[in-house]
Amino acid sequence: MADERIRVGFVGCGGISRLYTDIYASLVDVAQVVAVADPVSELAEKRRDTLSNAYAAEAHRARVTASEARTEEERDSRQQRAEAAEAAAAVKIRKYRTHEELLKD
Repeated sequence: MADERIRVGFVGCGGISRLYTDIYASLVDVAQVVAVADPVSELAEKRRDTLSNAYAAEAHRARVTASEARTEEERDSRQQRAEAAEAAAAVKIRKYRTHEELLKD
């Protein structure tokens, strides 16, 4: 089955992108951040690393809640979420200096 999640790129990795990091980590079932762009290379690298860590943390949370599920259906749903988050954490998020570079890829 093909991955049907929305692929997202961050353009600008300063202030507000911290909020979006948490939001996209919690939306792992429907969206995946695949690229970041910022003229300040250090900001892009930090956002990339923070996103990967957020996906890993979401995978852990989903595994824990799956183990505490009361029904098989609930457990399966949380397991799927954990697997999606683990897959997201394993993806190498690409880094660019400009939005034009990001859009060309």
